Amino acid sequence: MAIAAGDFRTGLTLIVDGDPWVVLDFQHVKPGKGAAILKTKMKNNLPIIDLFLSIQGEGKRAGHPSLFIRVSGCNLRCYFSGSICDTPYSSYNSEKSKFDISDVLSIIDKNPQVMDIVITGGEPMLYQAGVLELIRAIDERHPNEHYITIETNGSIALEGEGCDLLALVDLWSISPKLRNSIAPVGARIE
Repeated sequence: MAIAAGDFRTGLTLIVDGDPWVVLDFQHVKPGKGAAILKTKMKNNLPIIDLFLSIQGEGKRAGHPSLFIRVSGCNLRCYFSGSICDTPYSSYNSEKSKFDISDVLSIIDKNPQVMDIVITGGEPMLYQAGVLELIRAIDERHPNEHYITIETNGSIALEGEGCDLLALVDLWSISPKLRNSIAPVGARIE
């Protein structure tokens, strides 16, 4: 599928190899003679790799039936006790997106008894705009019906419209990763 240069814009979502990507920035470039070329900067909007129903097993909401939404990708590389991250398929060897927001809404519609939604990873805050879009879609379909938890390593600050998450998320479950994160030294909290 071809997209005309005039249709290209910031915020445009494109499907690339089956994954949704959002155009963050672009520039029209005309190299000499010939057609215009676009230089783009894109980011996967919300690569959802797992959707499953379970009982929350930890923290303040332990015991609550929950829909878990796992995203792919993490900014840290945890290593501990001779092991790596407990979900390396979402961090070390990030899988491609398998689900989208319509899949999430379908599971919610089919399971009205499940009131808790847990967005986990990987690191969900890599995709603040996508998480915001997901939560707004859930709330639009089922206003004020769900308890939203975001599980995060706490290393990524909310920025721009991501700050709107503060009013929509009921619980921030923060699992700090310090010296064992194998992140570049400048990105670590000492």
